[in-house]
Amino acid sequence: MMFREPIARTLSPALRGTAGGGAFPARGSAMFLLLTVVGLLYIFGTMFVTYMTQERAQTAKQGDGIVAYYLAEAGIEKAQVKMRELFTEKLLKDGEINDRLLALLDIDRAENFQLKIEIADGELIKNGAAEVLVEVTNLKLTPFKTYIDEYEEVPSPLKIYRKQNRDTYADKALGGWEGNLRFISTGTFKKTSRKVEMIRDLKVSDLTPPAENYTLFVSGKKDEYIKEGEFRVRNWSVVRSLKEMIDEVVKRTNEAVQETLGNNAEALFWEPNTVNMISFEGDVKVKVLKVIRKLVMSVTDVKIKDYVDTTIQNLHPYLWGKIRTNGRLHVYLPFFAADDIINYFEDNSIFSHQRPEIGYLFCNNQLHDPYLSKYTYYEGEIIRYYQKLKPYVLGITETPYPSSDPYTINTKFDFTSRHPDKLMPLQLERIRKHAKEYAHEFYEGDLNVKGTYARPASLWGIIYVQGNVYIGGRISGQAMIVTEGNVILTDNVIHDSADSFLSVVALNGLVTFRQGMTKAKVESAIYAKNSIKGGEQISILGNLAVENLNRMEKEEGPVLMPKRVFINYDSNLKSQTGNNVCFNISERITTFRDR
Repeated sequence: MMFREPIARTLSPALRGTAGGGAFPARGSAMFLLLTVVGLLYIFGTMFVTYMTQERAQTAKQGDGIVAYYLAEAGIEKAQVKMRELFTEKLLKDGEINDRLLALLDIDRAENFQLKIEIADGELIKNGAAEVLVEVTNLKLTPFKTYIDEYEEVPSPLKIYRKQNRDTYADKALGGWEGNLRFISTGTFKKTSRKVEMIRDLKVSDLTPPAENYTLFVSGKKDEYIKEGEFRVRNWSVVRSLKEMIDEVVKRTNEAVQETLGNNAEALFWEPNTVNMISFEGDVKVKVLKVIRKLVMSVTDVKIKDYVDTTIQNLHPYLWGKIRTNGRLHVYLPFFAADDIINYFEDNSIFSHQRPEIGYLFCNNQLHDPYLSKYTYYEGEIIRYYQKLKPYVLGITETPYPSSDPYTINTKFDFTSRHPDKLMPLQLERIRKHAKEYAHEFYEGDLNVKGTYARPASLWGIIYVQGNVYIGGRISGQAMIVTEGNVILTDNVIHDSADSFLSVVALNGLVTFRQGMTKAKVESAIYAKNSIKGGEQISILGNLAVENLNRMEKEEGPVLMPKRVFINYDSNLKSQTGNNVCFNISERITTFRDR
C-alpha cells in the first residue's frame, strides 16, 4: 500500500511563505518603516536648519542692536560734552553776540531751545551713526539771576538785559532758572536702530558774591581800628608801563628809609616792643625831610604829572573796587609810603595842598590805592591819622590828628545816612534766603575740598554746607560755597585756570587757618560775618566783606586778624556780561529709557 506526503511539503518556499503570510508582508513593512524614518529625519533636519538660520539671523540682528544702542549712548556723551563746551563760552566776544548761549541764558528763549548733535558714519565705526536732539523742559524761575553791568558797552540786542544803574534793573534777566535737560539719541548700525532717552537736572544760576563792587565792605556799625601791623588794599590792576615807574620810585624810597632808620628798620616795624622810644622829631625829622627833598628834586615834575594824568584816563576809576563802612574806620597811616611822592607830583602844583603824608612806624596801613589814592571811592566815615610834610620848607609840618578831611575827593561821609536802604552788601540777602533751597549740592555735615596740581578740585554751582568747610589747593570750575559754619584754610586756594571762579560765604562764622598754618593766598571772594582770625599773613585776590572786621580788640588791644592783610580787588567778581552765570548739569540721572 502506498502513502502520499502532505501537499505542504511539496510546495516551493515562495508558495509556503505566501500561504503562511510570512515573507511578502514582512518585506513591505520594512520599506514603510524606512520611508517613515527618512521622512522624519528630513523634517527634523529641515526644522533644525531653519532654526539655526533664524537663530543666526537673530543673533546678528541682536548684535547690530547692541552696537546701535552703544552708538546712541555715545551720542548722548558727545552731546553732553558739546553742551558743557557751550556753557563755557562767552556771551560777547569781539563785539559778536553768541546767540546759542543767549538762547539758554534767557528763560523765555530757553523754553524753545533745541540743539542737534551727530556722530557721522565711520566716525566711531563703519556703517554706524547717531543723532541726538537736546532740548530743555519743565523750566521754572529761581532768584539767582543777573543783568549786564551798567558800564558795559554792548550791541543793541543786549541792551534789554543791561541795568540802567545799580538800583534799576533791566527788563529781562540772564540765568535764574532750573529745569530738565533731555537728550533723545538714535543710534543706527547697518539696518538696525535703537533710541535712548536720558534726562538730567539743569540749573542756571548767577554766582556773583556779596559786595561785588567793593574791595572791602564792613556792614557793622561799630568803631573799628586798623592800626598795628599791615593792612593794604588795591582796587585796580596796574598797567605794565606805570608799574615800571612805580617800582623805580619804590626802590628809591626804600633806600631813603634805610638810610634814615638803618638796616634794622624791618625788625623795628614788626617788633615795636623791642624799641624803647622812637619819636619823629629832632634829627630824625630833619633827615627824612632832606631825603624827601632830594628825591622830589631829582625827578621831573611835569613828566610824571602828564604821564599819570594820561594813564588815569585809561583806567576807568569808576570801575575800581570801592571801600565801605557803615560804622567808623580809624586808619593809622604808615610812616612813609612811596605813593605819596606820586600823589605829590600828580597834583596841579607842587606848592598846592597835596602833601606827602607821614604816619606811624608800626602802622603800615593803606585803604587807598597806592599811587592813585585820590581816585578811590569811599562810602562812610573813615578817619585817618597822619602828619603832612612840606618838603621845600624844612621842619614845617601840618599835624591834623585825626584828619577830618575826606579820605579822597570821592569820599561820601554821609552815604549811610542818606541811603539807609543800602547798608547790606548786594547779593547777601539773596544768598541768605535762597541758597539752601536752590543749591546744586547740599552737605549736612562738613565739606572737605582738597585740590592738587595734577588733580584740581572740581567745583560747580551753589554748594550749601551745614557744617564747616575745609578748603585748600587748586580749584577748577565755577562755584559759590555757602556755609553755616566756619571756613578753615588748609592750604593756599588757587585757581586752576583763568576761567575758574570761586566765592566763599560764611553766613554766621569766620575764616581761619588750620593748626600749624600761618600764611595763605586765597583767590576767592570772601564773605565772613566775623572776619578772618589768626595767622600771620593772608593775601586775597577777590574782595572781603564782613559784618565785623575785628581787626583789633579796640584801639589798644591785640591784633586779631593776620598781622599782614593784602586785598587785591578782582573786577571779575562783577557779572559784567553774564560771566558769573554757571550751568550745572546734575550727576544724578532723572530718567533713562531704552525706547
